[in-house]
Amino acid sequence: MHNQSHPALRVPACPTYNGPAFHSRQRSVMLRLLPLLLVALLLALPARAESIQVEASPVSLHDDREVERIGALAWRAGYALTSDNPNFGGLSDLAFTAQGRLLIAGDKGYWVDARPTMTDGHLAGLTDVRMGAYRKLDGAPVTEGWQKDGESLTLIDGVPVVGFEQLHRLRAYPDGLDARATRVPEPEGLARANGNKGAEALTQLADGRLLLLVEARLDDGDRDYTGWLRGTDGTWRALQLARRAGYRPTGAAQLPGGDLVVLTRAYNPLAGARVRLQRIPLETVKPGARLDGPELAHFRAPYIVDNFEGVAARRVDGETRIYLLSDDNFNFLQRTLLLEFALTGE
Repeated sequence: MHNQSHPALRVPACPTYNGPAFHSRQRSVMLRLLPLLLVALLLALPARAESIQVEASPVSLHDDREVERIGALAWRAGYALTSDNPNFGGLSDLAFTAQGRLLIAGDKGYWVDARPTMTDGHLAGLTDVRMGAYRKLDGAPVTEGWQKDGESLTLIDGVPVVGFEQLHRLRAYPDGLDARATRVPEPEGLARANGNKGAEALTQLADGRLLLLVEARLDDGDRDYTGWLRGTDGTWRALQLARRAGYRPTGAAQLPGGDLVVLTRAYNPLAGARVRLQRIPLETVKPGARLDGPELAHFRAPYIVDNFEGVAARRVDGETRIYLLSDDNFNFLQRTLLLEFALTGE
């Protein structure tokens, strides 16, 4: 045996793949492909906010008969919202700006900004609707699925703030929802929440405090749901929301008169969806408190009910109006409902 290679196994050098000529051709091909690659990358990223059309189809408070009231809520209007835009849906919370526009947080990476239309003092639909992708701290759009889950929305001194699940965090948008995000320090315990049971309810109180409720009991042995209250000094302090078997908090808002309303939701295959709206006296909202209060309404079939996750309140024509929003989960069996009620017996 010797080390000389057999002539038949020798591979001759191929000038086609070596030398300046080859590298020059390679650079030329890459330069021609680069614009195409950049275009493909830009097309794959969510664009800036775009105008969309949203259809509002009227719905009824009760499936079988004409009913104008449920609990302490008087029916004013209700609509099933649909759009041809495939990203419209999964809407989780809402808030009205001082200018009367409606901001909505979605849980699949998109937000909605619209102008509510009114007829005879009642909600009649949405116009001038814009939808866009959430943005990161550097201004780039959020593309990772586990970072898209916006579940709660409030305005802090007019600035939209969104509470996210999965990657638990609070983000403010001082230049608008279509601009880069900034950090809002969250309570230390929020990171311990289950991936899908985080910042479900978030609302700023008129005195500047911030209330955050999660859809979970974070510590072993807790009988109630965990929450925090951020004082005007910026410090988060724990409190709890009284638990009702099966019902989990999904939204919160402050009434114009000062008290809070908290939305809780329950579901099982036999009973279907059920939703409670309760009133929390403002004087009880303090660190260490166990929040509880009377029930304003209980939604269950044959009354209109769905996966209600958002609640907002404002004054219209001398009435306190309460708005409920449902998350359709992009499921054809569910609907995106926007309901308007007047609070009675204030």
